[in-house]
Amino acid sequence: MADSTSTNTPAAPVSRTNRPMSEALLNEKWDHCLSTILIRSTLGASFGVIFSVLLFKRRAWPVFTGLGFGAGRAWEECDSKVRPAKPKSEMLATKSDNSRPSTNNLLTTYIKFLAAYAEYYSRKADQASEASSESPTPTMAAIFDPSDPASPLAYDASQTALLLMDYQGLIISHCGPSAQAALRTAANMRNWALKHGIMVLHSVLDVQGTPPPTCKGAARISQMLASAAKDPSSAEEPTEIAFSQADGEYIVLKPAGTISALKSKGAMELLRERGVRSLILCGLSTSGAVLRTAMPAMDEGFVVTVVEDGCADRDEGVHGVVMGSVLPSRAHVVKAEEFTGEWEGKGEA
Repeated sequence: MADSTSTNTPAAPVSRTNRPMSEALLNEKWDHCLSTILIRSTLGASFGVIFSVLLFKRRAWPVFTGLGFGAGRAWEECDSKVRPAKPKSEMLATKSDNSRPSTNNLLTTYIKFLAAYAEYYSRKADQASEASSESPTPTMAAIFDPSDPASPLAYDASQTALLLMDYQGLIISHCGPSAQAALRTAANMRNWALKHGIMVLHSVLDVQGTPPPTCKGAARISQMLASAAKDPSSAEEPTEIAFSQADGEYIVLKPAGTISALKSKGAMELLRERGVRSLILCGLSTSGAVLRTAMPAMDEGFVVTVVEDGCADRDEGVHGVVMGSVLPSRAHVVKAEEFTGEWEGKGEA
């Protein structure tokens, strides 16, 4: 028979260890919390506006008090959900010490909320920045797949043309020191293209022309062209890139006041006659002839490749933005060495 004097020994409490939440779950909780805080902050501020208008002669402090109270209470609730749970004894002690929230406590809580809010979004921005730098958007990168009709490698030399735009003394001087490096790269590209049977088309500004009256700044442009016409070094291409009348090399004049090389006299007719489908662009300036030739060329159905180091701009920051953010969405932006290497690799494949 069981001993009637025996007592049941209570089971030992089970120790529960708070396992850390996964980053995805934590981010989800933070997003929910921040949404709650924003909603309650808005409600608090709204009540503050009402009290301010009705009772306090449109003073500002009721609005900020309501905003802080709403944000503070929501933050305390969210903080308890996201942070590890506190022991019960600590929670009771905290409750007894802070049974009535003071203005200082609310202000402190609101400041903590703002700091946590800033830290959270700063961390997400850093993560997004790291992800974008490590994994560039595929559509922004140049395509070197011969089976892809959007790739310059899908077309042979007879369907490809190199456009050399505005390498004249006055434009080179205007674009500053970086233009000299671009000029050397463009000259190398010209020699490479002729060697591989690729058509080379020089587009040069007609310094003898007159811009149309509808052209903004027509008087200034006319003065600049008149000055260049008197100086052969300003009007002509430098020796290293000048039109040499080689087989497969052509030159066209671009009317004064015109920026796109495709508007040069006879340019489009020549490209269509030769069956060109893919254009390689080198020119000055990046924000001028290069950008404004690339865009309409894409609309005309050409595959457009821009040789980044064969172009330059007076403002290097503008050059970087155009090459890094504007053109890559539709054009293939590459260095000269990369492009020639990929082209020659295609022949070996």
